[in-house]
Amino acid sequence: MLNKNAQLTIFIIIAILIIAVIVLFFAFRSGIQREKPTSPEIAPIKNFVEECIYNVGEDALFFIGLHGGYYVPPRFSISLGIPYYIKNNKTLMPSKENIELEISKYVDEALLLCAGNLSEFNNFQIAQGKPKTSAKIFDERVILNVNYPLTIIREEEKSRIAKFENEIPVRLGKIYNASSFIVSEHLKREICMSCLLELQEKENLSIMSQDSPEESSTIIYNIFDENYLFEGEIPEIEKYLFRFAVEY
Repeated sequence: MLNKNAQLTIFIIIAILIIAVIVLFFAFRSGIQREKPTSPEIAPIKNFVEECIYNVGEDALFFIGLHGGYYVPPRFSISLGIPYYIKNNKTLMPSKENIELEISKYVDEALLLCAGNLSEFNNFQIAQGKPKTSAKIFDERVILNVNYPLTIIREEEKSRIAKFENEIPVRLGKIYNASSFIVSEHLKREICMSCLLELQEKENLSIMSQDSPEESSTIIYNIFDENYLFEGEIPEIEKYLFRFAVEY
């Protein structure tokens, strides 16, 4: 009899635990705000913002490329905001994660200006939150994930979209690796020119160096992505450029 009572108690406890887990699951699930599929009516707004993200992201990549991965050039920089990657025999090269943060800062600030043109959708009331970008650098591309809350009201219908994603096919990961190789070679005080040529051919990059016209014992490296052409506002066709300086 005791065994039966013990078994019954165990079954009751297990049943209570199962019910508790089910209740918690559905409570948690209901607390998650799922983003509904974009309706045809607001699809143009989503497409507009995604185009903004691409354009702003492209601008961000070109700007940080001209400044060695920085949105705001650091203290140890030469003219035009070109940063030192080696200064006083110390490595100052930013990490890939830091460059991702710099790209994200640029996109966050510039996106508000671009998306300010949402006013052209005058059939809707659009409330905008603050964008928060997470940039990720890969060998062949840069992906931008943007959390940009938009509340869209038309008549009595209210919709909300927040998650946007776009990618730009700049091979910043490969450029970063090439930059890291150049820095490591300089620190060894022996540049392997054949290795540098092999790297260019393998990755289809152009690496050019020049003496700084104003800073002694300083070389400026320019790395071009031969696979990416940028149509500027002039309009001109340019290859993507990433540059930095080293002191020797």
